[in-house]
Amino acid sequence: MTNKPLSANRRLGQRRVTDVKVFASDGSEIKKCRLRDISLDGAFLETKNFTLAKGAQLDLVLRILREGKTVACPLPAKVVRAEKGGAALMFGSLDEHLYNVLLDIVNPR
Repeated sequence: MTNKPLSANRRLGQRRVTDVKVFASDGSEIKKCRLRDISLDGAFLETKNFTLAKGAQLDLVLRILREGKTVACPLPAKVVRAEKGGAALMFGSLDEHLYNVLLDIVNPR
């Protein structure tokens, strides 16, 4: 994945609308959330009973079906915009395996 300089409001890739439940952890607790949309660069995370601060580092875990099995897909992310009810996230560095998993989610065949 390239490390291009980005503003918090600029989207590099097309987003795919989703309704996926995920778990988000800031290192101290794990919260159940929902992804509203996702791209190769980031996602919008809907939160109901809590708020996230801009700049917060998160670990997202998506449970996805891959090759006939449900697997956990951990994605490092940073909050680049926070608002009532959710936050815009930018994914951190992904290894080749995680990038390919994310590519399958964003661009299903």
